[in-house]
Amino acid sequence: MDSAAAWLLLRLPSGRQVSLPVPRQACLGLARAVTFLAGRLAGPREGAVAESWPEVCWRHAAGSPAVAGWLLLAAGRSDDGAVTGSSRSDIDAGAIGRWLAALHDDLLLPGGRPGRDRAVPAPVPTEIWQELIGDDWPSPETFAGSPPPEAVWAFLHAVDRRAAAWRAAPAAVADPLPPQTPDPAAVLLDEAVAAAVAVAGLAANFSARVTAARLDAIGELAYGAGHEINNPLANIAARAQALLPDESEPERRRRLATIVDQAFRARDMIGGLMIFARPPRPEPTEVSVVAAVAAVVASVGAVAEKRGVRLSSGSLRPLTIWADRSQVEEAVRAVVLNAIEAIAGGGTVGIESQLDRQAEGSRCRLVVSDNGEGMNRETAERIFDPFFSGREAGRGVGLGLSKAMRLIDANGGSIAVASRPRQGTTVSMWLPLSPVGR
Repeated sequence: MDSAAAWLLLRLPSGRQVSLPVPRQACLGLARAVTFLAGRLAGPREGAVAESWPEVCWRHAAGSPAVAGWLLLAAGRSDDGAVTGSSRSDIDAGAIGRWLAALHDDLLLPGGRPGRDRAVPAPVPTEIWQELIGDDWPSPETFAGSPPPEAVWAFLHAVDRRAAAWRAAPAAVADPLPPQTPDPAAVLLDEAVAAAVAVAGLAANFSARVTAARLDAIGELAYGAGHEINNPLANIAARAQALLPDESEPERRRRLATIVDQAFRARDMIGGLMIFARPPRPEPTEVSVVAAVAAVVASVGAVAEKRGVRLSSGSLRPLTIWADRSQVEEAVRAVVLNAIEAIAGGGTVGIESQLDRQAEGSRCRLVVSDNGEGMNRETAERIFDPFFSGREAGRGVGLGLSKAMRLIDANGGSIAVASRPRQGTTVSMWLPLSPVGR
């Protein structure tokens, strides 16, 4: 396989690991795609191309069977939208950084990197490789967009079947690649990936720090303003309530009652803003996820029924988390109500729980999804800002998701949203498991 400028390590569905050759042209194409990523991470420009970065990878390099297979398997391993083309994929520097780091680990240069063993798992023999790709491998134009065609899955299954013939044991390690001078195209790709990984790390850290500083500033402003506004609101409500018993004229009574109602509504808004600014200290206990979700569904059932929305909570795994139950229920309730509001003319809001195993430990993942109108990227980027709402004026004050974010964060969890226009929205909340549930 003299034409291979580099190799890619693929982890097949069976668990076997094999190494497939990447020709020079595919190395150059993938290098262009990675350079595009680095530029997007460094600072997206106004008027930039509309296609997502996974589509750029397909367009530049998926004409290579090895690259096409690796991209598809990487997409299957991703749980955070890193390679699925979702709205988050273009703005989540951390997800892109993890994808790039995986590419850096799986890219194998025949000459090796300094200090790195050249041994690779099961490089495909030349004769088997020629049989696998044959003359019918799709042209690069086939991979102009995503999702990838079924031809790639068929190719991967064929590789998996033939891999048993040349390396039956899963994850077996073959002899080192023959020593040779690395191809300049492979070296260029390797250096581009390493540089992009560094840029992704800087972008993720910068974005996180800017977001944290912005939310802290909003929180301090909200806390001070809340204190200043609460006192006059209380006086307005108290005086209107005092006038009501002595008022006999119906129209004046109606107006006074409206003043009281609106003052209480404003008070509740200030309360939500105060929670966002400084969430109360949680009092964690062992909480049954099934019981907490059942309480939320019962409390919002009437609202859902009125709007013709069906609530589905049948996919709940019986997990036990370590959190403040009232705060978790309030956060989930806010997310569910937001989902109900997002559906026009009836639809479904689903609630499910999963055990999310990660390198740093397992957590409970609560997912609230709807089949509503979805959001564009600009809206998704601001969805957790207080008083921001993607709906028209008068339909919600925009505090639900921001309050949910602060409560989840206060309980040692995290929250994220994934959405695309006309394809619904999914909000994921990760919470720590109780010591018993781990």
